[in-house]
Amino acid sequence: MAEIAGVPIYQSALAISRIQFRFPKSKCKRIRKKWRKNPDNFKEIPAVYQVGKSFVAHPVLYTQIRDAINEKQEAYEKKWR
Repeated sequence: MAEIAGVPIYQSALAISRIQFRFPKSKCKRIRKKWRKNPDNFKEIPAVYQVGKSFVAHPVLYTQIRDAINEKQEAYEKKWR
């Protein structure tokens, strides 16, 4: 488990966000509503959510965050040695 300033970061495969990437050419509200209901027009991307006083991150983002924290920690320790 990684931490940022004492705030724990947990990982979960369920931490995803859906965004619509396919839109109709028509600007009509009725057509856009139909497209919004179709799950094929969406894609799932990894996300980070704040839950209370902790964060929940997708495993892909969790490794990126953990590596970034370790790099900063090593640079800080190297600077003050």
